[in-house]
Amino acid sequence: MNILFQGASIVDCYRKRDDEADTFTRTSTCGKVTLGNGFAMMTAALLTARRPGDDLRFANRGIGGNTTWNLLDRWQTDTIDLKPDMVVLQIGSNDAAKPTTPDEYEANLNTLIERTKAALPAVRFVLLELVPFPNGCVTGDRLAFMRAYQQAQRQMATQQGAAFVALDSLFADLSAKSGDPWLWSTDGIHPTFAGHMAMALAVADAVERMLED
Repeated sequence: MNILFQGASIVDCYRKRDDEADTFTRTSTCGKVTLGNGFAMMTAALLTARRPGDDLRFANRGIGGNTTWNLLDRWQTDTIDLKPDMVVLQIGSNDAAKPTTPDEYEANLNTLIERTKAALPAVRFVLLELVPFPNGCVTGDRLAFMRAYQQAQRQMATQQGAAFVALDSLFADLSAKSGDPWLWSTDGIHPTFAGHMAMALAVADAVERMLED
C-alpha cells in the first residue's frame, strides 16, 4: 500500500528533497527525512507501528507556498506518475492569501481528484480540513476564504467518496481543553510539533478506517 502526502508547507515541513526518490519508502530515518518533520512523518510512523504486517510505504511531495494552481501544474509528475494507492491531501491556506475564489478552489480540487481517478481508478483520497487556528492570527478576507474552502472540502469528500478529517473542530476542542491556543500554532496557519502530532493521530485513524473498509 503506497500512501502519498501532498499539499503545501504543512505537508512539506522541511523534507529533504535531495533524498527524494520516485519510489515509496517504509519509514524515514533520522538522517533521511524524505517525509519531513511534521504530521506526514508522524502519521507514517504511527501507521507503521500500528500495522507492522501491512507493508505500508510512504512518500511526501508537499511544497511550501503551493496553491491548488501549483498542484494542477505538477500533479501529473508529483502524484499520478507515482501511482499511489492513497493520497492524503491538505491544500488551500495559500489560496486564501492570493486569493483563489471559493468556486475556483472547489473546481481545482475536483480536477485534482478527477484526474487522479481517471488514471488510477482504485485510488483513495483522505482530505484534511484547513485550519485557521483559533488564536486570532487569521482574520479578515483570508479567514473568510478559508471558511468557504472548508465547506468545499466537506462537499468534495461527500461527492468523491473521500475520507474527511475534521481538524478545525479538533483544534478548537484542544485549545479549549488546554486553555492555550498558542500551544497548537504560533501563526494561525502552521502547527507546532504538538499540533502536528494531534493531526497525525487523527490522520492515522482516518487512514486505518479506510484500510479496514
